[in-house]
Amino acid sequence: MSARTRKRAGRADLASGTGSGAARDMSSGTGSGELPKLASGTGSGAVRDMSSGTGSGAVRDMSSGTGSGELQELAPGTGSVGAHDLSAGTGAPGDAGLPAVLAQLPDADPGLAGLAPFAARLGYRFTRPALLRAALTTPSWVNEHGAAGWPSNACLEFLGDAVLGLVTADALWRRFPGLAEGTLTRLRASLVSETSLAAAARGIALGEQLFVGRGERSTGVLERDGALADALEAVLAASFLDARAAGRDPLAAARAVFMTLFGARLQALRPDDGVDPKSRLQALMQARHRRTPIYEAVGERPTGADPLWRVRITLTLPDGQVQVLATGEGGSLRLAEHAAAVAALAGLGD
Repeated sequence: MSARTRKRAGRADLASGTGSGAARDMSSGTGSGELPKLASGTGSGAVRDMSSGTGSGAVRDMSSGTGSGELQELAPGTGSVGAHDLSAGTGAPGDAGLPAVLAQLPDADPGLAGLAPFAARLGYRFTRPALLRAALTTPSWVNEHGAAGWPSNACLEFLGDAVLGLVTADALWRRFPGLAEGTLTRLRASLVSETSLAAAARGIALGEQLFVGRGERSTGVLERDGALADALEAVLAASFLDARAAGRDPLAAARAVFMTLFGARLQALRPDDGVDPKSRLQALMQARHRRTPIYEAVGERPTGADPLWRVRITLTLPDGQVQVLATGEGGSLRLAEHAAAVAALAGLGD
């Protein structure tokens, strides 16, 4: 039996259910996932004119589908995961492209007008400022103001992380079209690291805009890299969702915010950025002198609760002369070596 013959046999005579696995004359499908009463489909795989399906996952009242696999005119589903009318704003998943937790926000909150100056610093004008307000609302604030109607920005961080990864990859590809995948991956990791995101957030004074609980505010949360990075991702997601709900290009909106935050750094980025300073210094010294820099701890080994290590980097040149490249300090030997390597690269103009 040919593949085409088997395909026909599997779909044959749905009214009497003679094909293997065929859906049989279901006018009132009540079982899980049943497809009720398929009528006169003209498109390959089209599903249409399904009525009164009440089972879990039933898809119903689809008419005049003409495209292959096309689903049209979905009426409100009554099954546990039924298809809803996606064009109607009901607060259900898919409402104007928004998840349910963001569909019903306190849009009449008088405090929203005060976010306009901050939104301007982002380089994006929100059609619905309530989405930006949600992005700036921390879980601690929600815990203390549960009746206010604002969700925490945790619901936006997940999407924001994905959007950030996409627009960063696109921007790097445009900036360095000839770089290998591994190098682009390293540069992306450098741009979207927690430290980098927090620095960008501080550049627009994002911490001053966060809605934080009174108890957490006293702990200095507004200066923590993690809190600032999370909020920045949430803001990026808010711009994406706001544009999509308004019928605009969501990625273009997210890209505009990204370039406002990271455009200058992106232009200054070099292919070797993101490489550990010690590795960069060693590669540079090997290329120039075929010598490896030496890291030496200076002074006695520090003790106490707050130790301060000092490290000196030296390089023995081919003629035997020892050159001090830089010194550095840090709370651990590793941090001191890192600081010394950064100082040496700066001194070498690299």
